[in-house]
Amino acid sequence: MNFEHFIAKRISFQSKRSFSKMIVRIAITGIALGVAVMILSLAVIRGFKSTIQQKLSNFAGDIQITKLQLANNPENSFIYQSDSLSAAIKSNPNIGHYNEFATKVGVLRLGSQMDPIVLKGLGEHFHQEFYQSLLTDGRLFKQANEIIISKELANRFQLKLNTSLYIYFADQQLKIRKLKVVGFYDSGIAQLDRMYIIADISIIKNVNNWENHEIGGYEIFTKPSVNTANIIDSLNGELPFDAYAQSTEALYPAMFEWLALLDVNGSVIIILMLLVAGINMISALLIIILERSTTIGLLKTLGANNFSIQRIFLINAAYLIFYGLIIGNSIALLVSFIQDKTHLLKLDQSNYYMSYVPIELSLSDIIYLNAGAMIACMIMVIIPSFLITKISAIKSIRFN
Repeated sequence: MNFEHFIAKRISFQSKRSFSKMIVRIAITGIALGVAVMILSLAVIRGFKSTIQQKLSNFAGDIQITKLQLANNPENSFIYQSDSLSAAIKSNPNIGHYNEFATKVGVLRLGSQMDPIVLKGLGEHFHQEFYQSLLTDGRLFKQANEIIISKELANRFQLKLNTSLYIYFADQQLKIRKLKVVGFYDSGIAQLDRMYIIADISIIKNVNNWENHEIGGYEIFTKPSVNTANIIDSLNGELPFDAYAQSTEALYPAMFEWLALLDVNGSVIIILMLLVAGINMISALLIIILERSTTIGLLKTLGANNFSIQRIFLINAAYLIFYGLIIGNSIALLVSFIQDKTHLLKLDQSNYYMSYVPIELSLSDIIYLNAGAMIACMIMVIIPSFLITKISAIKSIRFN
């Protein structure tokens, strides 16, 4: 251990002065809380975005292949269920699963109450596990005249299980279908719940007079951590001129633009926390330097130059920041673990699309935050360390 490290360690942790100990504890606490808040903020933002994106992807697929339309119409025209297209989808190693689907705009009527809805028909290979996880009561549809309806619509129409209702479809002539409610679902996303009724695709084929090989499109579910843009380009090269593939982001642009704003909130929190931690360290180092003015004067008398003494106090600051980072990371990891296992912190699902605060830690986020906090705080404390050059050895010793 060299001279500067030896003195810095004694100043930081072996001081017998109660005031110095209190300043050291305040500095470490400030760094710890700042780092913990930054890590938890990013973990919550990442968890929130990931949960919403996963819900949308499970509901609509990561990619959809549909008929080319001039507008983002919730009702799709048919495309042909060709063997060559199915083979192209199956042969792509980045695609994990796909399913045929179709949508049809209609009006739900029960007595005098009416609401516009979108009936979504699913093919036989749909994600049963996902829709099963959404059910709050009842079961999934098994027959062509059975549907599952959102809990929000059920409450609005005061529906009970096994109730029959009428859905009106306006084509060249009005078509009415009597359907049986066998389950209630709750996706947590109000925009979906107030609009979609889920059923077998055969209902829509029957209403539209489609042939067996005619479908609304494909929902494609990619494997984790793959570039959907490359898959979309590859699929569009295989599609006929009147069909196209698009991502979930293109289907729900408003939702994803809103999620992108969360990154701005995270950046603001990080900047504020870094400023608070940096100012806290500047204040602590100034107080420690002023309190140790006699020591500084004595070291100068013994031949130490300003740069060497500056290094002592910068090393001292590095010790405090390092221990603050360790404590802050420990707090963040502990809180994250407890929340992930217990879901202790709850949310109003009608406003936040989920019933608890989601946590998703990222090792890269933790590394970058710790490195950024250390570098930012060390840069800030360089400025007050120049106060050492203004302290006169003779005056500081004579004053004391």
